[in-house]
Amino acid sequence: MIRPGIRPCACSGRSGRGIGAGRSSGSRMPWSHWYVNEQTEQGHMDIESCYQLGALLKERGDIPGAERCFRRIVEQAPDLPDPQHSLGVVLQLQERLVEAIGHYRAAIALDPCFVKAHYNLATALWRSGLYQEAMACARKTIDLDPAHAEAYGLLGQLALLTGDLGHGWDEYEWRWETREGSTKKQDLGRPQWDGSPLAGRTLLIHMEQGRGDMIQFIRYAPLAAATGGRVVVCALRELVALLATVEGIGQVVDRQGPLPEFDVHIPVLSLPRVFGTTLETVPNRIPYLRPDPAKVGAWRQLMPANGRVRVGLVWAGQEKPDPFRSMPLSACVPLLSLPHVDIYSLQMGRGVEEIASLPAGCAIIDHTARISDFADTAALIANLDLVITIDTAVAHLAGALGKQAWTLLPFVPDWRWLLARDDSPWYPTMRLFRQRSPGDWHGVVERVREALGQRLGSPAIHNQRGIELLQAGQPGEAEQAFSAAIALAPDYAEAHSNLGATFDNQKRYREALASYRTALSLRPDFVQALFNMGNVHRELGELAEARRCYEQVRELSPGLLQADLCLAQIWKEERDFARARGCVERVLALRPDDASALHSLGEICQAEERFPEAIEAYQRALAIEPGNVKSQNMLGMVFHLIGSLEAAEECYRKALAAKPDALTVLNNLGAVYQSQGRSSESVAVLRQAVAVDPSYAEAHWNLALSLLASGEYRDGWLEYEWRFKKSNPVPERHFDQPRWDGSPLDGRTILLHCEQGFGDTLQFIRYAPLVAQRGGRVVVECQTPALKRLIAGVAGVSEVIAAGEALPRMDCHAHLLSLPLIFQTTVATIPADVPYLRADPADRAIWRGRMGSAKSLKVGLVWSGRQNLVLNRKRTCNLGTFAPLAAVPNVIFYSLQVGDGAEQAAEAPAGLHLVDLTAHIRDFADTAALIANLDLVITIDTSVAHLAGAMAKPTWVLLPHVADWRWLANREDSPWYPGTRLFRQSVPGDWQGVVRSVASALEQYRRAASPAASGPVFLNAPSPGEANAGVPVTCPKTPPGLAKRPRGLKVGLVWSGRQNKVLNRKRSCPLAAFTPLADVPNVTFYSLQVGSGVDRAAEPPPGMALLDLTGHIHDFEDTAAFVANLDLIITIDTAVAHLAGAMGKPAWVLLPYAADWRWLTTGEDSPWYPGVRLFRQPDLGAWDAVIQAVAEALNERASSGRGEYPPQPRCPGPTRFSEERAWLERSLDGYLRERTLNPSDPVAHLNVGAALGLLGRHREAIPHYRRALELSPEHVQAHLNLAFSLLALGEFAEGWRHHEWRHGMVDSQLPPWPLLQQSDLERHPGGQRLLVHSEQGYGDTIQFIRFIPHLADLGYCVTVTCQPELATLVGSVRGVSRVVPHGESLPVCDLQVLLLSLPYLFGTTLETLPDEVPYLVPRPHQVVLWHSRLCGSSEAGGGQP
Repeated sequence: MIRPGIRPCACSGRSGRGIGAGRSSGSRMPWSHWYVNEQTEQGHMDIESCYQLGALLKERGDIPGAERCFRRIVEQAPDLPDPQHSLGVVLQLQERLVEAIGHYRAAIALDPCFVKAHYNLATALWRSGLYQEAMACARKTIDLDPAHAEAYGLLGQLALLTGDLGHGWDEYEWRWETREGSTKKQDLGRPQWDGSPLAGRTLLIHMEQGRGDMIQFIRYAPLAAATGGRVVVCALRELVALLATVEGIGQVVDRQGPLPEFDVHIPVLSLPRVFGTTLETVPNRIPYLRPDPAKVGAWRQLMPANGRVRVGLVWAGQEKPDPFRSMPLSACVPLLSLPHVDIYSLQMGRGVEEIASLPAGCAIIDHTARISDFADTAALIANLDLVITIDTAVAHLAGALGKQAWTLLPFVPDWRWLLARDDSPWYPTMRLFRQRSPGDWHGVVERVREALGQRLGSPAIHNQRGIELLQAGQPGEAEQAFSAAIALAPDYAEAHSNLGATFDNQKRYREALASYRTALSLRPDFVQALFNMGNVHRELGELAEARRCYEQVRELSPGLLQADLCLAQIWKEERDFARARGCVERVLALRPDDASALHSLGEICQAEERFPEAIEAYQRALAIEPGNVKSQNMLGMVFHLIGSLEAAEECYRKALAAKPDALTVLNNLGAVYQSQGRSSESVAVLRQAVAVDPSYAEAHWNLALSLLASGEYRDGWLEYEWRFKKSNPVPERHFDQPRWDGSPLDGRTILLHCEQGFGDTLQFIRYAPLVAQRGGRVVVECQTPALKRLIAGVAGVSEVIAAGEALPRMDCHAHLLSLPLIFQTTVATIPADVPYLRADPADRAIWRGRMGSAKSLKVGLVWSGRQNLVLNRKRTCNLGTFAPLAAVPNVIFYSLQVGDGAEQAAEAPAGLHLVDLTAHIRDFADTAALIANLDLVITIDTSVAHLAGAMAKPTWVLLPHVADWRWLANREDSPWYPGTRLFRQSVPGDWQGVVRSVASALEQYRRAASPAASGPVFLNAPSPGEANAGVPVTCPKTPPGLAKRPRGLKVGLVWSGRQNKVLNRKRSCPLAAFTPLADVPNVTFYSLQVGSGVDRAAEPPPGMALLDLTGHIHDFEDTAAFVANLDLIITIDTAVAHLAGAMGKPAWVLLPYAADWRWLTTGEDSPWYPGVRLFRQPDLGAWDAVIQAVAEALNERASSGRGEYPPQPRCPGPTRFSEERAWLERSLDGYLRERTLNPSDPVAHLNVGAALGLLGRHREAIPHYRRALELSPEHVQAHLNLAFSLLALGEFAEGWRHHEWRHGMVDSQLPPWPLLQQSDLERHPGGQRLLVHSEQGYGDTIQFIRFIPHLADLGYCVTVTCQPELATLVGSVRGVSRVVPHGESLPVCDLQVLLLSLPYLFGTTLETLPDEVPYLVPRPHQVVLWHSRLCGSSEAGGGQP
């Protein structure tokens, strides 16, 4: 950095002539020439004026003119230090460094304390390559000025350049203090990290300086994360996607947007100092950046597979900070005509225009117009063989990706490239080509051309290139490279063997064998080829041939013990464990500490289910090789199998620390997250695995299970199709006839083939009626004849055959478990009409006769499932576990257990009356007939659970801690089976706790089912005949013998909103204010209060019966189901007001004096909700008047039918102004005075309007907002305040338009898809995917979700992203195809829109407002569940049930 720092010149002889006086108007001579010449002609010079002129010309960029001024002074007054220094500055600006150094030295000789001359001399020496002298001058500068930040910074860069990293990092911290530096320290309000363990804290790493700096030093993020915290990063938008691939980074954000939460922070270039980095400890494990596999594939499609070497080229960088890094493209011409080379441009921005000027025959391929960010550049580089670049961010990117990179450096390089070496400690795959004299790009390019030519003409280089391509996952290109090597040297055995490995990689096994045989014909003792051939035979299942190869390897190379281990694997696969152990023991006898042998021993023990021995073997292997990813992975699998999930997770994490993109480990970590019920984490890590390899079926399969378990059915069913490609695949059926795509069948015959287990068939045969409704004849092929009779009774099924029986004629076919995908099933659209399986009446009568006519409760019992898989056994418990059920009187249990575990029925627990009639069961139709005669079925997760649920039989399913995906998570019911109740383990393996809960519930159920019971409890959901999903639901009539409804009015009560804002608090009312309601007879109050104020429910007003069941509320669907069971809702302005209104439930909303705009300014009704009645404060804070009016109205309603109807109550007017109103009036006076004093200040007008708005005087407020906008048309808050006043007055058209100004606050956080426009609503979208963002509060979402059906009617496929607590309820809205809770990954869409923009887009007015209710509906079984809770609470007399 050059800082001339001109000091005042103490010279005499000042001329009185002004600058430019006497200049000839017709002269073309530069003014500085004329001035200097005139001064010379007159025989004297005004040195001060000439000096000031030189300084002015320099600042204006006229460097030659400035030089003439300063040189003339130096010639006439050589003893003045300032002109000597200034002349040095302008010479250095022209890169005339030798001359500049001379004048700096002259200035210092005249003034030894001239600080700026010392510093600029140091910079000139540095630019001249005289580094030691430059360091001495920088130190002298610091001696003279100990606070000279620039000198410290230069000293730091010189120390780093010369390899003294320790001192360099310390001095480099001075960069923050420089006055002209590009780096400015940010005040982030949190301490800077000092490198101490994070211990759970979040560290923000933020970008500084250039993109290359960020790419180079983000390598420290994994080290920071390893100290025990979370790492988040902010950077330029074009780097966000790329940096997200770095191990250990939890989140990357655009630095132009809001920052995430963090505890400490650090600039990225301060990380090396924190970690004490030296040349010996540079963290250079590569790659630490990874390209997106999908993008890599897309770029590969643009590159012809022609066998030519692909070289990327960058020739120009930015002018700042160093113009000497760049060269003209013309200098690269010698590289552009090399044979067998394709040059791809990686040049962006400056320099791209030079491509058009290339001479004929110099080709460069330019796809850079497709590059949108650095993730694109990384994917392009991944497809190249070599990158040749000047010192730009691309050099760092290629190095960080582990790509071969040749970096071309100027004579004076940047500090990070050090000196006198052709490699980089930062990037192991990088080679450096340096200028040998300043500006000598010709010499650099010639050396690059020579090196590239050597690379192209060597068979060994082509062979090595093939190896690199194969390791990079590009077998097609690798094949061409090995073929090129063979063409140059046909007897090159290694190339033939490697070509075989390439074929092997592509599963072209026969070609691989041919290549290996050729290699062996050239070198009969070529052990590697022989070993690889054994591997291929093993892949082909030719185990005898594989054994022969491995045995020959043992003979040729007895020390290659890997052959013994491969033999051991073969014997293990054939389950000859003794021979397998023998092979491994031979290896261990020779090498007791052979980690591979110990690993193989672990695999053998694992296959034998000798898990403790397997754990010991793997741990011994890891003690020898701690970084062995495979052993860590297998150890994790054993821990997973035995249920030690935390230990399994730890193993997988250690494996990923060593190899972040290890597919099997990522998959297994996702699986262990599944087993822990951590679905969102499972989805994230499995998506990571799929990103690494989009064809990895195991990860897709596990991703399907996690998505389905978390209710994300739309993506889940798509991923579920990978079941046919996983390692243990579901058999896929192939016919000449096409697979059905869901289109109308029009009389055609479709074959539905069942798959997987019996439970799957029983669960998904529900789709057969829907298929038949498409107009076809449905034939079902089931797994066994034992299912035929049962399935034949399903509506819409025309014929049933069993597997192996002759197939009928068909026109198309479908796998049974692909039907949810075809029908686009979501949780909200599950076809849950039960029963869809029924027992034959004749069979049912036969089984009734077998069971007798006992009056006791008849309960079916299943305790065990199939034991063929270890993980399946976790669903199973012993019959003895059910012993607590014996304590429930008047219950007879009937065994439904067949197969594994059935023998336990002979030894039932003491007191458990268990009848076993299963010997009479011939098929599933018999099981169904037995179930039909039971009152209740209690079962673990088996096919019986599905059978009973499909028959609409009350069913209780006992589930492990983390259940199968179809039971979802954290719920007691099943959307698949409305009559089913779920009992889940609270901790893994706790069947005793589950059975205790079941025993308690069974006692309640028995009492409920007893005609003599005095206080029955309604425990099970009604059958579909009583309630259907998707229609308005009321509380079902109480079945005979079950719970009675509480008498009198049931009224829900809400008194407080969130207290996070002052205006919100004005909406709230203390519970004590509701005291007058306690005097109203025949009313039971139920608290609907959650969050703020909920604690007050424990202390209701005297005499008020207030029951609190809110402990059962988990989300808004629970609240909705609760509300559905009430007669009336009384609430202040909260989300509950909107919820009740959207459900069509009578609701009374208590409003403050100046209510929110959506309630308008006057009136007792709401145009948004026909069933809502409004009670408004007559003055600010006058809740007493509101409550009195509510009490009168409630008394009228409660006593209706008695003959007395008091007059319509109204809130009495105020007798005097409230204190709050008086305060607001005073504030308004103050704002009016401020506006008078500052009439041109838009904020003054805005404040007046806001005060008037708070007083409810919206009509008066509007002119003030308009005036604020005249003064500041872009003032967002003025637009919004104007919108609120207009909307409150019902002037919707203009109000919605101003309301759109909130976009400026949220658009930067939206995905990069186009926003829906009004013109889009006039077109036919044809199924375009539209993402609707809910915004602001719960009430806003509830109020405006009413517009979604209108979007669906236009033809949009609508996805809504909303608050997680609303997700299930929003899914019930007609037209919603998918709901994505906030925080989860958003799907790719064609358009997007903010929810509260829909009234504007639809042109909504008071007359066209969509007020059809209900548009939100809870599911029937939830309503029934809450009905039972209300009944139970009324018996108990309040409190928690």
